Amino acid sequence: MNNNLRKDAKKDCCFEISAPDKRIYQFTAATPKEAEEWVQQVKFVIQDMESNTIPEEEEEEYDDVGQVSSEAIDDSIYEEVKEERVPSKAEVPRKLSQEKVTTVSDSKNTDYANFYQGLWDCTGDVPDELTFKRGDIIYILSKEYNRFGWWVGEMKGTIGLVPKAYIMEMYDI
Repeated sequence: MNNNLRKDAKKDCCFEISAPDKRIYQFTAATPKEAEEWVQQVKFVIQDMESNTIPEEEEEEYDDVGQVSSEAIDDSIYEEVKEERVPSKAEVPRKLSQEKVTTVSDSKNTDYANFYQGLWDCTGDVPDELTFKRGDIIYILSKEYNRFGWWVGEMKGTIGLVPKAYIMEMYDI
């Protein structure tokens, strides 16, 4: 701190630093308290640069973490999956069961990447365009017309073209 640098009210806010090449740098802070904080920080940095160890401030002290015990992994957390018997090419299924038929709506219950939400209200101009409101959930069936800015979507059982600029992803996967 050097209160001889200025003659005004900020004379107690001044300090100077002497560089190794004999240059002197003079600084003036807004308040005497701020000037004192600056001096303390500069001293801390100089001490850090001259030392081989890293100086620690009181508030940055941490306790060391002890060794983590390596316990055996409990195998009961894993689900056992039964193997399904795959028929060979020689075997022909006798008849199709109605239970084995899967519909598009069954598979889309888990296909979260293709669920989109309406950003704005959209009224279809032609019958093959879907009409939806902001917040409506639309399942995208195809992005075949992507280069034209349209996708094929389904909402409440109705299938139609959807302007991709009017929808956003429902889930971030």
